[in-house]
Amino acid sequence: MSCSWVFDWGSIPDWVVAGLAGLAAAIAWSQLRAAARSAHDQAQIARASLILQIDLDFESPEMLESRLALRGLRNEIESFVKTQNESLHNSALQDEINNKLSQYMNILWDDFRQADKQVIATQLRDLVDTHLKKIASNPEEVQPHEKAGVHYQRLTKIFGWLERVGHMANERLLPQQDIVALYDFVFVELVGWFEGHIKYRREDGPLLNPDFLKQTTNFRDAIVRSRGAPKLVEPSAQSGVSGFGGG
Repeated sequence: MSCSWVFDWGSIPDWVVAGLAGLAAAIAWSQLRAAARSAHDQAQIARASLILQIDLDFESPEMLESRLALRGLRNEIESFVKTQNESLHNSALQDEINNKLSQYMNILWDDFRQADKQVIATQLRDLVDTHLKKIASNPEEVQPHEKAGVHYQRLTKIFGWLERVGHMANERLLPQQDIVALYDFVFVELVGWFEGHIKYRREDGPLLNPDFLKQTTNFRDAIVRSRGAPKLVEPSAQSGVSGFGGG
């Protein structure tokens, strides 16, 4: 008795090859997905680490002391403005407070450039010796020629943080949505507080500095645009948002 049918054994290797190819493709796809997930996870970890470092800088003891000093100064300016202008309220009051705060910083900046006293030394060596003698007599005391600079630097310490973070956000080296979610009030409020002083430093200082806090104001503008408000191109001393505190 003979069989009327036979297997086409020659076709089996083709099926094997096709099956192996399909299995290899599935494995490769799985590996690619795993690699993508791993890369995404690593990117998220790096992102979180960078945001944490930025926040640690913002909450550092030195920065906190500066922020408290700024808040205290603004409270004093607010009290001063209310005493001088009892009829001002709401946005008009805030605008005048911002204006006076910038004027205060302008005066301090000028004093810093000119020093706190009239220099009477006729030789540069005499000026150096005067400074060294004063420091030797009381090393812990801030000297007259340093006082305005120390005070100005203390109040403006956050400017450097704003410019660094603003630059990274503008260049999309940082996720903008994270910075806006965490620090939008800082950018909007502080630029509002110091718009007049920013303008002064850009145009009226000892040297023209049109890029002073440029990254900061550009990022503030982006935040304002995201809220549906008109673009703010140059400081105008006409804004300010409450909420910048010590913590």
